[in-house]
Amino acid sequence: MQITTKGGNAGKVHIYVDGEYSLTVDLKYWQSLGIAEKTEIDGEQLERLEHLIGVRRAFNKGLSLLVTREHSRAEIVRKLKEKGFEQYADEAAQQLCEHGYINEERFCEIYIRQLIEHKHFGKKRIYDELRSKGIDGQTAQAAIEEFELDPVNDILQLLGGKLSRYMNDEKGVNRCFNTLVRYGYSPSEIRRAFAALKEAEE
Repeated sequence: MQITTKGGNAGKVHIYVDGEYSLTVDLKYWQSLGIAEKTEIDGEQLERLEHLIGVRRAFNKGLSLLVTREHSRAEIVRKLKEKGFEQYADEAAQQLCEHGYINEERFCEIYIRQLIEHKHFGKKRIYDELRSKGIDGQTAQAAIEEFELDPVNDILQLLGGKLSRYMNDEKGVNRCFNTLVRYGYSPSEIRRAFAALKEAEE
């Protein structure tokens, strides 16, 4: 079987096998493979080439996803599979990690900051959210510990802000308590915040 190529748009190259179109990949990567025009290959070599280019295409798609925001490795794998790269998603994600495009410590730092500043979540909910993104427990816990969180103060801010309208009766107080538990605060942290609020009011 003979390999030939034709230039495509946007820095792409189209690859033909015995005159029949087979694959498309970015020109830079094709040149890095060092395959000369009219190279003769066998079936096993073609299969290997198809795999390499499949991984490269998945890599490029993953890179385009990372332009919009940071992602965890698991997120990239999932999204690549959803976009039809099931066979290549894991290998492409690994390459993205090796090149530094995926950095889970960096992802955790950015994501935790968002959860604190915009969602006002406590440690447990932050941990659960990180785990839902595919971050392993040890990495998630270590990332959270990098932040100096003050749960009682954070709860007081919520009670003085978005939850303040529910603090007028016992039913509303119970509703706030349950909401704060869902936000990831422990019952003891919530009780301390309620006590501090009561003391300030007196």
